[in-house]
Amino acid sequence: MNTQRLFLLALLAGASGAAMAADLPGPVVSPAWLAEHRDQVVVLDVRSDLAAFTAAPEYAEDPKTGSKKLVAAGGHIAGARLIDFNQTRVARMVGEVKIDKMLPSGNEVQALVRAAGVGDDDVLVITSVGESSDEVDMAARFYWTLKSYGETDLALLDGGNVAWIAAGQPVSTD
Repeated sequence: MNTQRLFLLALLAGASGAAMAADLPGPVVSPAWLAEHRDQVVVLDVRSDLAAFTAAPEYAEDPKTGSKKLVAAGGHIAGARLIDFNQTRVARMVGEVKIDKMLPSGNEVQALVRAAGVGDDDVLVITSVGESSDEVDMAARFYWTLKSYGETDLALLDGGNVAWIAAGQPVSTD
């Protein structure tokens, strides 16, 4: 384990409880891969609309076919840990100029992942709602933030929660 990862995760309380960590196939994982390895990873759900984490998905019925179509991807992957996107960017003063949306310090990131219960040996899969490019950007930004502090065992969920739901996987509103 490299020293940057140790710095980032050294003070984390406890292990995640995962029996065995999964070997990630790459920086992006499919919903099928995640479903198969769900008990071996920690899912971090990054979003700015925190209320949607516990809202039920909404469907509309096609009047001609009777099929249901997802119109709002509420809920989350069971066991996912909520990350408030607003805490993944900070304002900094550079001289006398305030610059918004900057990378948080290592201590700030450490506090954020510690609060989410991430353990030293956890393999992370980062997701977002995935309904818009802004939401995909949130997950990618958090992925990059963790990478910049030396995290190596992480991937993004391809398509986010929308792809998870489209693959027929269940969501939780707990």
